[in-house]
Amino acid sequence: MVSGVLKNKVLKKIDELKDFSVDVLKHMVSIPTVVPPGENYKEFVDYAKELLEDAGLKVEVVQVHRSYLEKHIPEMRDYPRYIVVGKLGKEKGPILHFNGHYDVVPPGTGWKTDPFKPVIIGNKLYGRGTSDMKGGLASIVTAVKALIEVEAAINGTLEVSNQTTVL
Repeated sequence: MVSGVLKNKVLKKIDELKDFSVDVLKHMVSIPTVVPPGENYKEFVDYAKELLEDAGLKVEVVQVHRSYLEKHIPEMRDYPRYIVVGKLGKEKGPILHFNGHYDVVPPGTGWKTDPFKPVIIGNKLYGRGTSDMKGGLASIVTAVKALIEVEAAINGTLEVSNQTTVL
């Protein structure tokens, strides 16, 4: 059970991290991870790895074996897939796991701005992936960073993972 004091500390820290969160989202959106075919995944996972390590997690990047791609998505076998996993905690007890995908569908038509050059108009950030799912990933990174910065006791393991949805 989370105390009201801890909850308020975490929420206050998240408010303080607003600019950080927006910057993370802008950077994520600027990396075109369109599927198909699945380009720029390594660039994205390298950035995600850096963010999670900077927050204090132990991070591993796993490349999906080519034989798996050849069997399940042969048309994309030349585009490596990666899974990022970050962990923090005691390795015993409950696990709180945050997960999201970093690939985006093709931008289509009708954009008034470049979908991979994020822009803020009013109080909204526009760009491919802002609502599915890079906005969620930026929120996860911000929440984890807030928990760590307020020194919330983690009585188990905190995990974060992200991957492409086409595996």
